[in-house]
Amino acid sequence: MTAEELIHEYYFHDSVVTNMKYINNKLILIIELCMYMQNGYRDSDPETKTVTVEFIGVGNFEFDSDFKFEDAEILELSYENNTVKSVLFNDEISVIIFECSAVNISD
Repeated sequence: MTAEELIHEYYFHDSVVTNMKYINNKLILIIELCMYMQNGYRDSDPETKTVTVEFIGVGNFEFDSDFKFEDAEILELSYENNTVKSVLFNDEISVIIFECSAVNISD
C-alpha cells in the first residue's frame, strides 16, 4: 500500500511506538495500535493490538537522533506532498519526516 492509503485507512493518534528501527532504507515501527479508534471497532474487540509498520524505500529521512523512540505516543501521522510526517511524544516532542515508496502493515 502507499503511505497515503495507510494514513486514510488507519488512525494512529494516541497509539504508542514501542520500538523503531531504520535499516537498509526501511523504517520499521512496532506500534501498540489503539483499535478502539479504528473504523469498524466493536466493544467485543481488543482495545489495542501490536502491529508492525514497515516503510519501504525511505529517503530524505530526518529525525532527532537523541529522541527515545520506545514508548513514544503518536500525536500525528500525516502525509502531504509525497512526505510522511510523524510527531511523537516521550517527555519531549520529536518530528520524523521522510519519503517512502510503499508501506506494509502486519500483526
